[in-house]
Amino acid sequence: EELQDKLDLTFLFIAHDLAVVRHISDRIVVMYLGKVVEVAPADGLYDNPLHPYTITLLSAIPIPDPVVERTRRPIRVQGDLPSPANPPSGCRFHTRCPFAQETRCAEDEPLLREVDDHVVACHFVEEIKAGRITPREREATFEAGIPQPVFEPPPD
Repeated sequence: EELQDKLDLTFLFIAHDLAVVRHISDRIVVMYLGKVVEVAPADGLYDNPLHPYTITLLSAIPIPDPVVERTRRPIRVQGDLPSPANPPSGCRFHTRCPFAQETRCAEDEPLLREVDDHVVACHFVEEIKAGRITPREREATFEAGIPQPVFEPPPD
């Protein structure tokens, strides 16, 4: 931070750990399968995440207070990560999103739009923020397929 201020530098920091990103970044871009889903000032993102993927990512960060950590309930993301080479139609996160709705999510790709001081791509961000849509458990989508026979050498 001191070098950034002293030399008027900008850094592009790419990470998968939002707990680390918080201490380095002023502005954060969250991506899912190669698409931007939320852009916000760092404080705004952590205090008021809007996109379901951002909400689930932040809910997984451990809190260093044992009393709080014992009582909180992280939002679970279920299902397999879709292929980035063949992403699902509609919202790319809809196959794993605990907030996904029957309408729009699978058909229409949400556009980035301004909500508060964020830019977010979600059809139902206002309803989620207001608590009218809450996270729910999803059925696992992984299909193991038919087990293959295990080769066993003939007995001697």
